[in-house]
Amino acid sequence: MTSNSLLIIPCCKTKHFGGMPASNFKDDPLKTMMSKNTYDSLVKCRSQMDINEITFERNKLMPAIDRYNGTLYKTHKNFSQIIRSRCNNKNQPYILILSALYGLLHPDSPIANYELKMNGAKKSIWSQNLYDILKNVCLTLKIDSIHIYCGSGTEYLKALKPTSEKLVSQNIVTNIIQYHVENGNSSTTPKNHGLQLLKDLGVEDVNSKFNRAIQAIKLY
Repeated sequence: MTSNSLLIIPCCKTKHFGGMPASNFKDDPLKTMMSKNTYDSLVKCRSQMDINEITFERNKLMPAIDRYNGTLYKTHKNFSQIIRSRCNNKNQPYILILSALYGLLHPDSPIANYELKMNGAKKSIWSQNLYDILKNVCLTLKIDSIHIYCGSGTEYLKALKPTSEKLVSQNIVTNIIQYHVENGNSSTTPKNHGLQLLKDLGVEDVNSKFNRAIQAIKLY
């Protein structure tokens, strides 16, 4: 993996509780990955979510990489530290998290504890808007390839597919890879995606932990 690669992982249902007031955080680091107009458009998309569908602690924030606590995020005891260190290294790939509520997140973006599924109107909002957002990210950061660590049948991948096809057909990026976990399920798929992510980031002690075969599928 090179610094011209963008790695996208999904959020998860399981999250850590608590957090700190927004005043404790500096600006969202996601702003450094795109133009101001694109970031404003992303925030506008978030505002379109039906507030009645969302359960969350509004005034307690935590960096996304520390908030999420699902299987993918527990594949290494130092997972959050590894991701954070790679994000701070200009020679490493860029990493984004795809969320039903927030859309795209930098691992250190401060977020609330929430519950919202990627389906219905939410998926439609992101399917319709992710292209312009990711196009700007790719042009801003000079991204050449995108790697997606989402289950083949998940709503997250379905939300990304229209954008993926257009990014390649419009020559914004050269290729987009999705990692397919063979015979995966709700436990083994995120586990092996997490291990593949760490492997791609150069973590050496994960090879023996895979329990499913993974195919790198070129989406478009």
